[in-house]
Amino acid sequence: MPRSRGTPCASLRLVLGLVAAHSAAIGLGLCLQPPAFFALLGFAPVSEPFFPAQGGMMHLILAAGYGLGAQDPVGRRALVVYAVFVKTAAALFLFVYWLFVSRQWSVLASGVVDGLMALVIAAAHARCRQASAAGRR
Repeated sequence: MPRSRGTPCASLRLVLGLVAAHSAAIGLGLCLQPPAFFALLGFAPVSEPFFPAQGGMMHLILAAGYGLGAQDPVGRRALVVYAVFVKTAAALFLFVYWLFVSRQWSVLASGVVDGLMALVIAAAHARCRQASAAGRR
């Protein structure tokens, strides 16, 4: 079935594409580790770059998965469900980290953003599934 604009599945493709772009940007930032960016977020200079770079690679890999899900959210439903799972788990981790480890504004903001992304993906996915079941992807 051809992809058309304005359909529920097109909206899901857009959402996943934006989430992929966000994760890729975060991943690049963590891999490159610009000191001014880390300072802006309230973090101390990185003395050992391995773990931030590893986290950056993880974000780039996740971005690839979100992008693959965006290409065909009906055929690659598992990637869409995985995206919701990953964003929910990330939000929970960030909220717990903020509550018990470090009350930095950027950690809390990241948790809120990841939680919102999980909700938006889940809602768009539900609309896409309903439209697919009705035959209007």
